[in-house]
Amino acid sequence: MERFQKQGWIFGILGIGIAIGVWMANRPSEEIFVQAVGVDRSGDYVLTTGFVDEGIEAVFYLDYLTGRLSAGVLSKQTRAFRAMYYADVNANLAEYIAAQGGTPPQKPNYLITTGVNDIMLTGGTNTDQPSLSAVYVLETNTGIVMTYVIPWNRSAHAAGQPEQRVMTPWTAQQFSTAVFRE
Repeated sequence: MERFQKQGWIFGILGIGIAIGVWMANRPSEEIFVQAVGVDRSGDYVLTTGFVDEGIEAVFYLDYLTGRLSAGVLSKQTRAFRAMYYADVNANLAEYIAAQGGTPPQKPNYLITTGVNDIMLTGGTNTDQPSLSAVYVLETNTGIVMTYVIPWNRSAHAAGQPEQRVMTPWTAQQFSTAVFRE
């Protein structure tokens, strides 16, 4: 009798395990999108990465001295950057501040990072859609955050066509008031 009780207990555990396995195999699956952003800074230069399309990443480089924001996307066919994008962050900052009636800082100080966005233009084809990542540039003296996206062209990338274009300044907003530090 004791032997049948032990076997019943073992079959009960196995039954529960099988039931859990069947339940997990048949439950709806969810896609999980994870993006890790690396940012590095050295003196007056900062570097970060972000996706422009599914599985396609750009590297973003900001030179504080010139205010030039550059981005590059590697080619599928060669060992080179196929697409290069540029923005003049200092000029965009000055334009935004002038529209608010202010004066831009003499020595801007920037921080950048990227983030996933869901900006989609309607009525178009797969040409010149905003990239999957937005680049956020904070000017720390003014508290203004400027957002840029790459005008991404899937067809040009697939064909390996080289591009040199201007990044799209998407928006700017003052997140905090100016704080002057010594």
